[in-house]
Amino acid sequence: FFRPMDATAAKRRRTEGRSVHGADPPPDGDKLYFDSYSNLGIHEAMLRDTVRTEAYYNAIMHHKGCFEGKTVVDVGCGTGILSVFCAWAGAKHVYAIEASGMAEHAKNVVAENLLDSTITIVHGKLEDIELLDSHGQPVVVDVIISEWMGYFLYYESMLESVLLARDRWLAPSGIVFPSHAVLYLTPLSDDQYYGDRVFFWKSVYGASMTSLFDHAKRCSFDNVIIDTVHPFQCFAFPEIVKFIDCKTCTIEEVQNFKANFSFKSMMVTNFHGFLGYFNTFFTTDEEIMTVLGPQANGNSNGNGFHTPVETHQDHSNVSATPLSEAATLLLSKLMARDPACQQLCVLSTSPEGPATHWQQALFFTSDQLLMVQDQEVEGEIIVKQSDENRRFLDITLHWTVKPFEDKGNQGLQHFYPPTGGKKGLHGKGGKSGKGGNGFYGYAGGQGNCGNGWPYPSAYLQPPVYGHGTYNWHATGNVGPSIQEPDTENQLEEPNPPLNPLYAHTKVFDFK
Repeated sequence: FFRPMDATAAKRRRTEGRSVHGADPPPDGDKLYFDSYSNLGIHEAMLRDTVRTEAYYNAIMHHKGCFEGKTVVDVGCGTGILSVFCAWAGAKHVYAIEASGMAEHAKNVVAENLLDSTITIVHGKLEDIELLDSHGQPVVVDVIISEWMGYFLYYESMLESVLLARDRWLAPSGIVFPSHAVLYLTPLSDDQYYGDRVFFWKSVYGASMTSLFDHAKRCSFDNVIIDTVHPFQCFAFPEIVKFIDCKTCTIEEVQNFKANFSFKSMMVTNFHGFLGYFNTFFTTDEEIMTVLGPQANGNSNGNGFHTPVETHQDHSNVSATPLSEAATLLLSKLMARDPACQQLCVLSTSPEGPATHWQQALFFTSDQLLMVQDQEVEGEIIVKQSDENRRFLDITLHWTVKPFEDKGNQGLQHFYPPTGGKKGLHGKGGKSGKGGNGFYGYAGGQGNCGNGWPYPSAYLQPPVYGHGTYNWHATGNVGPSIQEPDTENQLEEPNPPLNPLYAHTKVFDFK
């Protein structure tokens, strides 16, 4: 169900009401899961994902001292590529565990690279495996490495197997790679997709079919959609909804979680739903304290005095497990969008970065609302394993759009753009990070900090706009041109009242 990455793949697959696997699962969900990974195409797609594979390689080589002479367990080794990287980094021995039929091919890969004496391929489910040393005692390992992340981080629930390996075999001083995982949520605007799926029915060969609008919304938007979006479509800073310290978190914590969120719109745009993505870090407690601690370079307030590290914040909203000092520091810096976090090894699936095979997870609302600058959206996300299959997810979103003081008495409008395109809603601004007039690229600045931390250069705030949609000019420092809403393509229905809140709840099946 993965497709090899290629530079020309402009259109990305969306789930749209069907299973990611393309069919309803049999009663034994684990069998379907492991059988799917016997297909070489899946592994080819992951290996062609250079963002993913090079992130692991660079992290291993950057922390070579953590691997030299050490014993490693690779959970879900696939073709064995991560085990080979560990061996190249000087690992004493690598136990590469793989439950699918790919294990037999991984043995050939190991032999082909003359690493038989260093890497042992273990064919079987980790839950059923015992690793014993020469004395018949359970092995004690120094490193556990795995590429366990699924869509929206949690899909497939492979992290449970990694944590089981940690609890059974990892030495107290050992490390887990990736060491930390961060799940982000941000509001989404996608006029083109909304128009394609809904307004197609406005006129079909001259026949009006607007009565199908509600049914089209249910068919198109009731499931999680996997797609790659442009950062211009995210109109507020992302918020962390889950922080995982892989060294200390519990299995129960990664099975279910809930978190509150609050966003403030940075522009006038249509609100269509939410977007989720994740970042994973490869680091150690010592490295975190060195890079991000109060004595680190760059943490000075400019007068020669170091800025104190704020570790007293309440992080219970995003982490159910008490965090170590280093993990608390990392989370605090991430929540503050501190660019220093980029100095750590990170794998990002942010829409700002290069595309990965994970893409992003899109949660569309049933209706679109016109948001004005500084208008707020608050809510809660609840994620739990599906009762049907623990590899699947049930995701519930509650959200409220707060009323906005509107001197023009426009209130919260339903705004329907033309079906022919985005009507220049996000324009053709300069690419983020290039100093153009893009969403994150303010005039002459560096724009985004990359790796999922959209932060304007010199901490500039977006300019204030009037009501209506706008176009960014592609060149120069010319401001946006304001346009009135396109009333020709608005449906004949009353706008929501100005004062009451717009509250909604929606449950998404992620299969």
